[in-house]
Amino acid sequence: MLLVGDDTGLELAGESGLGDALAPRIAQDLRKHGVTFTQGYTTVSSCSPSRGAILTGLPPHQNGLWGLAQTGINFRAYDDIHSLPNLLRESGGYMTAAIGKYHLNPVAPFDFDLGLGKKGLSDCWAGGLPFEMFYSECARKVGYNSLSRNVTAIGEHTSMAFEEAAKADQPLFLLVAFGDSHRCGDDPTSKTPVVDPNGLFCEKYGTGGAYGTDERWKPQTYTRDQVTVPPWLPDTSLVRDDLCAYYTALNRLDQAAGAVIDEIEKAGATDDTLVILVGDNGSPYPSAKTNLKFTQGVREPFVVKVPASATEKGKGNLKANTVDAHVTSTLDIVPTVLDYAGIQYPSNATAGGVAAVLTGNSLLQRSGGARENSLQYVVGSNSSPRRASLVEEDSTKTRDSSSSSSSSNRDLNYVFHSHNFHGLTEPWPSRAVTSSSFRYTINYFAGGAYPILGDVQSTPMWREIVDKIAAGKPTGWLYSMEDYENRDLVELCDLINDPFCTKNVAGNATYENVETEMANILDQWQKRTNDVMFPKCAMPIAKSVCTAHT
Repeated sequence: MLLVGDDTGLELAGESGLGDALAPRIAQDLRKHGVTFTQGYTTVSSCSPSRGAILTGLPPHQNGLWGLAQTGINFRAYDDIHSLPNLLRESGGYMTAAIGKYHLNPVAPFDFDLGLGKKGLSDCWAGGLPFEMFYSECARKVGYNSLSRNVTAIGEHTSMAFEEAAKADQPLFLLVAFGDSHRCGDDPTSKTPVVDPNGLFCEKYGTGGAYGTDERWKPQTYTRDQVTVPPWLPDTSLVRDDLCAYYTALNRLDQAAGAVIDEIEKAGATDDTLVILVGDNGSPYPSAKTNLKFTQGVREPFVVKVPASATEKGKGNLKANTVDAHVTSTLDIVPTVLDYAGIQYPSNATAGGVAAVLTGNSLLQRSGGARENSLQYVVGSNSSPRRASLVEEDSTKTRDSSSSSSSSNRDLNYVFHSHNFHGLTEPWPSRAVTSSSFRYTINYFAGGAYPILGDVQSTPMWREIVDKIAAGKPTGWLYSMEDYENRDLVELCDLINDPFCTKNVAGNATYENVETEMANILDQWQKRTNDVMFPKCAMPIAKSVCTAHT
């Protein structure tokens, strides 16, 4: 069971009271009975590319899905890649089903037996289908919110998937990709702020009347003094209003996850089901989603619940109600699921006609670890009510990598990131490597202006920031627009002393050894994953910038 949140970042990452308060079902039913990876990271901070990486175990520059997959943009993965649904069906005899947000392209490399409307409306469980299914009955007649944000429908479709698998006497692989907590109705071309009739985060959807009904959802609303403003955002009324709506969407995601968990129990599958919950990218705020440089862009909720029956049979070392603070990647999901299912990744696998290998590790072989460099939001810790401040936990402990298996594909000290596009007008090819203490980033479009996420541009909250910038007034945003847009080719961030990466210490003699080490490690990963952007001065657009740095 793979549960994927949409634009759920640090707010559900289990680093503070926020995660438990906003998501009590995840806390009680998954964290309490599973392992919370407190330094979980996405490979890419963008919707479709992240989902492609989660399901293939390959970064976007390797699997081909460089940007968004929806009609009108149409980035597409390579036809020859291997994904979890196809591997589990072909090598493990699994029935595969998708519920909620699909957002992948094309279908063949990410094929599911159920959920894509192959049987008509009877198995229309997923929205956000690609152009090749644009005229299908499922795409034309069923609304996206009713498939991805409706708690009742998500529960019902989960039950139907278990029923179909039981009839066929097959094990089940189920992807449940929630529509929450993505923004609703954004329009970056609008010259005035845009608010969808359903709310900033579709938080009004399903509340009755014109907004439709969702019997299984118990809406939770929040007031300005109940939200915690992240340290990188301005503390204004508009930001707090935006966060109130975001919290409601996050809580609905939690209730939908609870509905899925309830159906697992009803099917009698609790003791036989591996459950993984993760986010696809950072939260939809300026400096978060689409940014590899900033922790708020790449840090994710990451929980794995391994059934007791599996650990009793020797399937891994994970224990209930524990924390693992090793840096962890969404590229670890495919090796983990294959390890659990007893399936080998094909030795002759290719991606784009070139040999492909997994660079993630099975999380089943982990044995936990002490918290390191843990970002923790402390509510009400300064003069502003419920304004977040940063507490850095003890970062002096050395990382114990002895828990990795002998067949590890990468050192547990590092995770890797690869970003190319979000939408067509939001290009920013970059690569990065993160440890518990540092992040090293290459920006191939250095010299250009890094774009603000389109999802954010039309929000009242962002327009207020823009107006203040134009008027020469302080914005309260942690970053200046000049520093945000203009990035160096190479950046090194000291996550211990500068957790939100406000200073670039690349080129600083104090960090010379760290920079050299991380540059070499990233080089090796790029080579191993057949990255067309390697070496960093090879791309024509980067040559002039590279010359200035060499």
